[in-house]
Amino acid sequence: MRPLVFLLLAACSGTEPPPPPPAAPPPAPKPAKKKADTGQGDSMNRAPQLGGIAFDPPKPTTLDAIRVVVKATDADDDPVDIDYKWFINGQERFEFRDQVLPARAFKKGDVVHVEVQANDGTADTERTSSELTIANSLPHFITDPNTLRDIDGFRLEATDEDRDKLTYTLKGQPDGMTIDKQLGVLRYKGTQDEPGGPYKITVVAEDTDGGRA
Repeated sequence: MRPLVFLLLAACSGTEPPPPPPAAPPPAPKPAKKKADTGQGDSMNRAPQLGGIAFDPPKPTTLDAIRVVVKATDADDDPVDIDYKWFINGQERFEFRDQVLPARAFKKGDVVHVEVQANDGTADTERTSSELTIANSLPHFITDPNTLRDIDGFRLEATDEDRDKLTYTLKGQPDGMTIDKQLGVLRYKGTQDEPGGPYKITVVAEDTDGGRA
């Protein structure tokens, strides 16, 4: 009977068994991936927004590169990537995908537009610009008038980026002074009828579209 008494005493001695180890905390829930905007509920991802599309410069010539000016915003503060598709005379130019279209890509009279796409990683928004016609570039002189030593036979030469044919005329010249309309060569023979004094002479080079230098 002694083993039975011993067990009863141990049960009444006030010694309690150690508590069980605490349970491990449950894993934190993974954030739910935003869904595309369906117009139902605030938890849906909202597509980015694009403002109006402008060009810089607004009237480019073949001397200008064209930059797209557009602002993209995102109501969810997501980072937004912007892609560009350039079209010249209605044909997509796959080799140009940047914000700037280089001047070598077009010529006078070409019609240009661009498609802009903003993407936040889940949804995208597209916008198409208005059409832009490449304007006539003005001619400019490449002859330095400071090199003039003799008026008679002096050639003033201009060039045109559009390769337009140029014609030359004079303004404010004295009698006896002429210029070759095609070559820009000055000819001068003084006359006794022309009064002496200073003359402010202007040489004009004009292209086929009325552009002047």
